[in-house]
Formats: sequence, structure tokens, C-alpha cells
Amino acid sequence: MPKSLEKTRKKIAKKKGNITALHENSRDSQRLRRAQNRDDKLLRVASARKKNDKPLVIRAKYFQETIRANEGKPLELDAIHIAISTWVHQNDEEFSNLKKDRRAGRPASTREDLLRIKIAADEKEYESGFYMPDLTDSDNVVFLDRWEGDWSYLSTLKWVRISRGGLIQPTKFPPKGESSFARSAPRTVSRLSAAAIRQSTSRSPAVQAAWRPTSTQALAAFSSSALRRSKAAEGDEELIVKLDSELQMEKEMKLQEGVPTSVKDYIENGPFEVIDTPGQEEVVLTRQFGNEKIQITFSIADINSMEPENDFEDPAMSDEQDGQSNENPEESAADGEGNEEGERSYPARLNIIIEKPGKGALNVESIVQDGMHVIESVYYYADSSFAYAKTPEKIHGRQDLYSGPPFGNLDEDLQVLMERYLDERGINTALAIFVPDYIDMKEQKEYMKWLESVKSFVEA
Repeated sequence: MPKSLEKTRKKIAKKKGNITALHENSRDSQRLRRAQNRDDKLLRVASARKKNDKPLVIRAKYFQETIRANEGKPLELDAIHIAISTWVHQNDEEFSNLKKDRRAGRPASTREDLLRIKIAADEKEYESGFYMPDLTDSDNVVFLDRWEGDWSYLSTLKWVRISRGGLIQPTKFPPKGESSFARSAPRTVSRLSAAAIRQSTSRSPAVQAAWRPTSTQALAAFSSSALRRSKAAEGDEELIVKLDSELQMEKEMKLQEGVPTSVKDYIENGPFEVIDTPGQEEVVLTRQFGNEKIQITFSIADINSMEPENDFEDPAMSDEQDGQSNENPEESAADGEGNEEGERSYPARLNIIIEKPGKGALNVESIVQDGMHVIESVYYYADSSFAYAKTPEKIHGRQDLYSGPPFGNLDEDLQVLMERYLDERGINTALAIFVPDYIDMKEQKEYMKWLESVKSFVEA
């Protein structure tokens, strides 16, 4: 929890004694206001990050409890499938009860609809590859058992995707595509609706009776393989049309929006060189500052700030539970506008490395959001290779090194000087505005490229 205001009050009290009132324009009042603003800023960004990270933290906690129930030993594949299935179907009972309790002819509640989407999404993820820590690796199981809830620690674990068919594929943390919930949710609804229509049509006795004789006669003249090819080709055409529709929509949006001014200005006038490899999630900014080599890394995986679990709440049910309603419509509208603004904003993580020849490196982990840059942690490594650690062995190797106190617990003046230190090197408000805008632009570009690649593959 931020402590700048508390520390500033103690300093003033130590110098002047207990003071019940201060002049609003006095130096001490200004110090208190700055400390309060700092605490508010830290709380907002911390809250946004916690909201963004919560689903994966909950999942990691579930599998931690799973291995502890197995006495901290690795699991066999069959046991892992049982654990995944339990996770996937954890909402089945509530979903079934909501359906039973709904009166005939009444539409489904928001929660029922969203539970349906969540269950379908989990089932689909399981089919293609369920994202989870590797529970077959004995070392990884030990590290997961030691986890105490810290988000950054999760990046030191080995993660895999396990499909229902038993295929295990190593992957990285955080998962690619987990941040696309906002875009995928409406598509999931449309796919569910289409599937429901096809299902109801296939079960209609009238339709079956009308088509059964005709299909039997056709099979007498043509082979079954030819029929399968015809059906596949028909499905291909539908998929190609849909992909092309999505691609055209994204192109129209790109033409309307263009390159954000903040991105264009920063690339032309900013101090950093942008290294953006097409097809890669990570973007790297580099520069020389005197004898210092500075590298900043961020990822388009941070684009989403939605917390799916909040979306599963039925507003009507929430009102009933609270037992009260908004008496002032204007206040309600204002709150709604604020919430929308909060949903559009998202925290983007920066990994900053400042290296000096033969002197080691500083590694700063921070967050940028709404034009604010908030430092979370500052590490020093005498061996600069630890700052660039990528392999699990190297990452685990630096776990034993003293990492220093949480940045928010440092003396306020020390925090200010550290922020000024970074500001002088171009890690400032301009960068905090640039990074989220660039992530938006790159994510759209990569999505368009993905649509084009899939469309070309299906057409080939």
C-alpha cells in the first residue's frame, strides 16, 4: 500500500510537532498534496494491474492447490486431465440452476449468458491447448509450491498448453492471446448463436424427412469422398467470406484512425530507436545515454484491461443484493462515463535495463497508464547478464539475489530522485503516452496480418 502521505506527515510532525491546520499555499501543504497525488496514482495503477492479472493468478492458485493435494509431487497426464476438466466445468452447476430457475419464455439473465460464454471458451481452450503451469516437471512443481501470490514470480515458472487429445506444448508467460477477451467475447456470442441455429435445424424432423431420400439417391451416383469434399469446400467458402469481412472492417478502421499523433511524433522526435519485428509480440526501445545502454521492452499482450469475472455479474442481481438504487440520475451517468474511460485504459508493463560497461545494470520494472509512469521495483545486478535473463535457469538463478525493498516503501525523496533519474533518460510522460498507443496500433497490424495469413491458407 502506498505510504508517501504517511511518511510526509511524520516528517512534518517531527519538524514542527503536531499541527492541526496548515495554510493551503504553504510548502508543507504542497508537499502533502504531492504525496497524496502520488499515493492516488499508485493505487489506481496497482488496482488496474491487479484487475488485469487476477484471472491468471486464480488459475495458478488452483493448480498450486492441486499439486499440494498430491503431496507436492508431479502429476501424471491422466490426473492433469482430471484437474483441467474440474476447472473447465466449475460453473456447470450454477449455470444449470440458472436455467432451471428461469421461467419458461423469459430471456436468460446476463450472468447466465456470460457463464455460457465462459464455459464455451474454456471448452474451446481445452480442445486446442489449456494454458497452465507444467505439472509434469518436478522442479517446476517445487517452484509452484513455493509461490506466494506474486505476479512476477509466475514468469519464472514453465508453462505449457495441454490439449484434450493429450498434446503438450511448451509456451511462455503471460499467454499469447489472453488479452483479447474484449474482442473475442462478441465473436463467441455470434458463434454460439450460429451453432444453436445449425443444431436446431439439424434436429428438425421436417428438414430431415425432406432431405433424407434425396441424399440417399445422390449417394448411389457419387462416392462418399466426393460428398465430403463438397461439404468441406462449402465450409471453406463461408470461412473465407467471414475472414474477408473481418479484414475489410479492420482496414476501414485503420484508414479512419490512421497513425496516432502521439506515435508519429514520438518516433520522429523521441530519443529512442523502435525495434519492432513483424509477427513478434514484444517491442524494444533502445538508446545510448552517455556511456549507458538503455533498453525498454514492452508487449502487446498488455492491451486488455477487462476482468472477465466482473462481467459475469448480473447488474439486476447486484441491485437487489445492495438493496438500493441511484437516486441521482446525473451522478449515475457520470459514474458510467468514468467506468467506460477506465475500461478503455489499460496498464502496460515496461522492463527497463540501464547498463554501464563493467559496472553491471539497473533493472526497473514499471507500469505506464493514462500518461503516468509508476515504478514498481528497482534491481541492481553486478552481472548485467541477469538483467537480460530469458532462460528459466538464469531467471531462477537471480531469485537468490537480494532484490531490494518495494519501491513504494522507499523514502519519498528517494522515490522522487529515482523518477527524475529516469525522466532525464527519456522515461517520462511522453513515453507513458506513446507505449499504450503503439501497442494499440501494433496489435491491430498483427491481427490484420493474421487474418490475411489464415485467409490465404484456406484459399490455397
